[in-house]
Amino acid sequence: MTDIREQVKQRYARTARSLLAGGGACCGTAAPQQTQGRGKSTEPPCCAPTGPSACCCSPGSDPAEAELAARASCCSGSEATPGDQYYSPGEAEGAPETAVQASLGCGNPVALARLLPGQVVVDLGSGGGLDVILAARRVGPTGFVYGVDMTPEMLELARANQHRASLENVAFLEGRIEQLPLGDGIADVIISNCVINLAPDKDAVLRECFRVLHPGGILAVSDTVFTSRPPTAVTSDPDLWCQCVAGALMVDDYRSKLAGAGFTDIDIQVSGRVTWGPAQLASAYIRARKPRASLSPVIREATGPDMPAIRELLSCSGLPLAGIDYTELMVCDVGGGPAAVAGLEWHGGEALLRSVAVARALRSHGLGRAVVKAAIARTRDRGTDELFLLTTTAGPYFAELGFEAVERQSLPPALSASAELQGACPATATAMRLKLV
Repeated sequence: MTDIREQVKQRYARTARSLLAGGGACCGTAAPQQTQGRGKSTEPPCCAPTGPSACCCSPGSDPAEAELAARASCCSGSEATPGDQYYSPGEAEGAPETAVQASLGCGNPVALARLLPGQVVVDLGSGGGLDVILAARRVGPTGFVYGVDMTPEMLELARANQHRASLENVAFLEGRIEQLPLGDGIADVIISNCVINLAPDKDAVLRECFRVLHPGGILAVSDTVFTSRPPTAVTSDPDLWCQCVAGALMVDDYRSKLAGAGFTDIDIQVSGRVTWGPAQLASAYIRARKPRASLSPVIREATGPDMPAIRELLSCSGLPLAGIDYTELMVCDVGGGPAAVAGLEWHGGEALLRSVAVARALRSHGLGRAVVKAAIARTRDRGTDELFLLTTTAGPYFAELGFEAVERQSLPPALSASAELQGACPATATAMRLKLV
């Protein structure tokens, strides 16, 4: 297995060196193409560095099969087609071209993960950094994304792409995904794009994912899978390991290994089947959850002894502290202290929601939603018809709670004149309103 890992590493290194030198993602050799349903074979050049682009298969009648197979014969002898066709129009727009060229994955784990502002994300086998860059945009300046890769040349390329993208909420770390260089329970989400199949010890990978996720955290990966049992000649071929073929798991085996690592809510969606000899290879979206901690939250008004913990929550979330001592605060108490907070400011009978924050280790437990709903109920009890807020990154989150974006100029004069809007919130913040009647 050490030889397989070294061959994979060398293949990635060649791809990165080519891109760093201004070339394309170089191709490698591959097994003969199997023409689906006819038993004939040819030997075209294949996109071999990573991903199912390495699969030399001709398309069947299914559009998903045709897409996967088209990537299989994408090379004309010199360059591999990047995997950006898995991203919606404009999603990769503005990302460095070398990050796009180095992306040879089999899906879009960033979309699968449904990332939210402020989350901490880990990308396994981050390659040239495209998924890291896209994730960093989604989690915003209050979030953070770690890319882990074992190939120094890929890390050099990824850091260059990070610099081109002008991102500060990103770090690329050298390490094997079987032994992640990260602490316990630090991540909200782990993503990966056609990489876990390359690992010789997948049980170790999934155990590490479970360790690094906090309770309630999500594993959301794209990967290759077999939908029929492959022959030993395929699974023992080191070159096919490098091409994201031989190391693929059967769907049921993948599900079993996830459960064995402790994951629940396991969902595996398969598409893009192609024939590889007597076996069926496919792309798959795989999503699972680390079980949530057992909590007994209590929603209550904040008291004086809560203020140090509240200030820490707000600081860790990058939220302003100005005026917090004069704000009506609701907290979600877990284990004797605030785990989430939401504040209400009152200006001439108008209500402003502010200071919504959740302890990082307890995100994905619904605590933020609970404390915001408590603040909404308090506003309604006071007889106020509307609740306003300003946000720079959490618009989609508040939209799920019923808030709608409004022109900042339409805010009530009393709110527009408040210190919160005059100084603490940037001019680029989005104004939102919730109608209570």
